[in-house]
Amino acid sequence: NFTALEEIDIGSSVVRSNFSGCKNLSKVNMNEDAVFLPLSLAETAFTSVTLQGNENNTNFYRASVSADEIKNGEMPGLFENCNNIKEITFKNCEIPYCIFGPNGTDRTDIVIDYSSAECLSSYAFYKCAFLKEFDITKLKSLDAKGYQFAYCENLEKVTICSVKCQEGVDLDGYGYGLVQGMFYNCSNLETVLSLLISV
Repeated sequence: NFTALEEIDIGSSVVRSNFSGCKNLSKVNMNEDAVFLPLSLAETAFTSVTLQGNENNTNFYRASVSADEIKNGEMPGLFENCNNIKEITFKNCEIPYCIFGPNGTDRTDIVIDYSSAECLSSYAFYKCAFLKEFDITKLKSLDAKGYQFAYCENLEKVTICSVKCQEGVDLDGYGYGLVQGMFYNCSNLETVLSLLISV
């Protein structure tokens, strides 16, 4: 890694874990065709970042997450150990799986703008203490593998609706959650509002 690096310009390329550990990196200018892999921006100095998607919603490498990987702490996160981050904005892209890694984050001062996000991946907000409410009606699709809010112990309110599942399954908004384990161990969840809307 390059400890003195403060800013990067990313073209139409795959961003692997090249910038993980760049402790002074705080600005990224990304082309809408850039593709991020897990750990791409881990352990960086970002305080605020906007990730701009492309029309094919292919900005984040999609990897299957198994129960064994979770148990063994093998879920690398895009913003894992980014201790300075305060704001993340997702524009026309998916919210990738396990954004803060296998340990999540116990910080409560992080703000996520997902008003123009496309999809919510499985385990996206795994163990994220900052999440208190979420409106799924703003999204176009959900990853059918589920567990989007697993262990979000401060999550209190969720608004759900009928949305299209990425694997082609239509979800009707009934039952414990829209997909398997969506609210797994959300011990403070008090309100789930179900809206009948078309997307």
